[in-house]
Amino acid sequence: MIRFAVLKKSDIFIHPARNPEACPTSILEAMALGVPVISTKLGSIPELVINGKGGYLVSPNSPTDLAARISSTLCDEMFKSQARAFNLQWSCEFDISHVGPKIIDLYKKASLM
Repeated sequence: MIRFAVLKKSDIFIHPARNPEACPTSILEAMALGVPVISTKLGSIPELVINGKGGYLVSPNSPTDLAARISSTLCDEMFKSQARAFNLQWSCEFDISHVGPKIIDLYKKASLM
């Protein structure tokens, strides 16, 4: 798809959520393509984006912090390279082949209660 081609060429992916989200697919897509992510600390986003490794997390009510983090990340080639490698590996933890059996086990345990 065209959006994945564009995303893969991006230096960073910015997801400035203002409301909690369960599991933003767009973040997982960026990570799976090896793109560093900058997002807000809301909902389950901190479980996806490992601050300082695959990207950065900022406060949801601080546009100045977001702008500063975007600027500093765009200039940090070493971090972007390390974050790309980290996200390619970390995103595999969220693949259905890895998560699916855990979900099935959870449902089986719940049905025994």
